Amino acid sequence: RVQELGALNTISQLIVSQSDLPQVFERVGDEIRKIFDADFGYFALYNAETHLVEFPYVVDDNKRIEIPSLPLGEGITWQVMTTGEPLLITHGSDEEYARMGAVDAGDGVSPNSLMTVPIRVGENSLGAISVQRVAVERQFTADDLKLLTTIATNIGVALDNLRLAQDTQRRV
Repeated sequence: RVQELGALNTISQLIVSQSDLPQVFERVGDEIRKIFDADFGYFALYNAETHLVEFPYVVDDNKRIEIPSLPLGEGITWQVMTTGEPLLITHGSDEEYARMGAVDAGDGVSPNSLMTVPIRVGENSLGAISVQRVAVERQFTADDLKLLTTIATNIGVALDNLRLAQDTQRRV
């Protein structure tokens, strides 16, 4: 519990210390991957203007990679965003991911364990956060899912506050 509170405190400090959205994603994403010892992680955001799911932060094996934007309705991320329900997979298989409509990040490796949670503000889904592990012996737990969900809630509030601040700046 102490570790969880420490992680939340660190994430909260990173969120409020940055006003530049790309830096927020970079620093918070790196911290989330560290907290969960994840091989792969990303932020996905819904762009209401283009009607695409965009990936402003994606890291695979400690390397930044690009994932092209996806149309609505594709992939696990979209499912989590539309249902608003977090997803925990342990002992995932290629067949299971294919059945769920998962989109490969390009390396051809399916994670053994995956958590994807929605980033929400009230009833609105802004996007999703996902962390993944390849090794069979390193499974995410229900407690991990609760912590990531709490982090995503904090990020949703921070993104909404940033949007409101930017709207106010534009009006002034």
